[in-house]
Amino acid sequence: MQPNISICIPAADRFLKLSGVGVPCYAPWIGPRPRPIVPGRVQLVSKNNTKAPLEKNTQKVMLELTGGDSTGDRSGLDLVAVLDVSGSMQGDKIDKMKTAMQFVIKKLSPTDRLSIVTFSDGAARLCPLRQITEASQPELQGLIGGLKAAGNTNISDGLGTGLKVSDGRVVGVMLMSDGQQNRGGDAAQVAVGKVPVYTFGFGADYDPTVLNAVAKNSMGATFSVVNDIDGLSMAFSQCLAGLLTVVVQDLKLTVARVADESTVQNVAAGSYPQKQDADAGSVTVSFGDLYSKEVRKVIVDLLLPLIESERGADILEVTYSYNTGGRLFDAPPATVTVRRTGTGVPEDDPAVPEVQTEEARLKTVTMIKQARAMADGKNLGDARDKLVEAQNGLEDIIEQSSPRVDMLRTELQQLLKLFKSQDMYDKQGRPYALSSETSHERQRFAARGDIEGMRMFATPRMDKYLEQAKKFDHGPTAWRKTSRRRSPPTRSRPSPAPSPSTSRPPSRLSRPSRSSSTSRDPSIHPRVTHACMHEVQRAAHTGPSLNNLTFRSMNLLLNKMCVPINVVMLLIFLYILCRKTLG
Repeated sequence: MQPNISICIPAADRFLKLSGVGVPCYAPWIGPRPRPIVPGRVQLVSKNNTKAPLEKNTQKVMLELTGGDSTGDRSGLDLVAVLDVSGSMQGDKIDKMKTAMQFVIKKLSPTDRLSIVTFSDGAARLCPLRQITEASQPELQGLIGGLKAAGNTNISDGLGTGLKVSDGRVVGVMLMSDGQQNRGGDAAQVAVGKVPVYTFGFGADYDPTVLNAVAKNSMGATFSVVNDIDGLSMAFSQCLAGLLTVVVQDLKLTVARVADESTVQNVAAGSYPQKQDADAGSVTVSFGDLYSKEVRKVIVDLLLPLIESERGADILEVTYSYNTGGRLFDAPPATVTVRRTGTGVPEDDPAVPEVQTEEARLKTVTMIKQARAMADGKNLGDARDKLVEAQNGLEDIIEQSSPRVDMLRTELQQLLKLFKSQDMYDKQGRPYALSSETSHERQRFAARGDIEGMRMFATPRMDKYLEQAKKFDHGPTAWRKTSRRRSPPTRSRPSPAPSPSTSRPPSRLSRPSRSSSTSRDPSIHPRVTHACMHEVQRAAHTGPSLNNLTFRSMNLLLNKMCVPINVVMLLIFLYILCRKTLG
């Protein structure tokens, strides 16, 4: 079975050949938002110049892979939470961690499994991977509620214990720590393999170098900075939002030369692993998991040879593959084509604006790395000069109104603030820079300081979970209202009861005020009520009709008393049966 493939060439006079699909497709549309040919789990778009000179020249092709919509048939998530319970976590820190984990537990569904690992002097697995059910949810919450802080910080043992997870499902490890490792080995040297390990630096005393190295050693993970202890729930929510919307696994992109027409010189794909095949002239990039609406941009540098006459030329062959539901899908190959012409195309033909913006982002990341290296060497003045140089470089970008450019400016401004003094750099500047670098290399969101202000690479689900996590921190009432507002139009299962000290009946079971225009249970859509009544009328068409009082009573059961729809329907049909029987 072949997957749906969506490949677009957003410019006039450009051809796209889909091998194995049919005849070449002509793409006449123009604009920054090209139409997909066929929607699918992954959409591939190519952006490049439409023409190239006859002389020997270089061309850039930017490929964009975008995750499709998250579907209800997603693969179950195996999540392992590796939590620091050392002595430095006493007080507010461990309370904030418990709140963040309660949010995680509430967001998981019966298709997911959770394992909890703690570490201090050593590591302990509090529970193996457990399915999230009505029975297990309060038990997991109880394990979290009973955590106590004591002992030293053995990150390597905690990481090693957390990595013992199953294969075949979506897997993620969330590791948080607030301190320097002072027991066991070096966690940065632990062989992580293909399991993504998302790390969170909590507070102000952790070692950002170790946590960032753990994340970089894994596939596609990031290092998040949570200096404000009130922000842990929000940071956890962003990671969870991605893991719960994985649309494909083991995504791989392959680009190859076209014989006698081009040579692949370089492939810029961040820190994702690349494999070259010299004989085929191809490069394969492995991305791992891709979230819904997440984008991976790859820039391919091509060398085109000298030709004598004008003609169309195939310059790049592209294909990709991925796993979903345990099955492998190979997309049909696509070919990028340009027009080789001798007139009106200077050798330094300006790049497509989107390509220029992406190159500026990559250059900015390189300069941030250089500035961090200077600051690590106590050359803070040179480091600040490098950041200012990066700022000035953004002024040459064509797309000055691009949100991506605005976020790059915001990022550089924040770094300059954190590079003011060596002490501030050591405490906040270095963690921010490391998190920024890893986020850019992975093209994946990572919290770094201001979670709400810096949204680079964030997905729509992350935005939604961010708001929910903020409300969850304010108390169970605000959380329940937010959860029900987003629930489907059916009666959902009630959440496990909170602890006795804060327990009170959920608001949906409370008797609403008669004057409230919004007192109806939000989980029961008015159209559902209308549809139920319509079915009752149809069923009772040949018998005695229901009077208005009966309809008002049934509407009260549905919208005011929150009686399940199936119970209301049963009562209605029993009523009809009795009326018919008694005449």
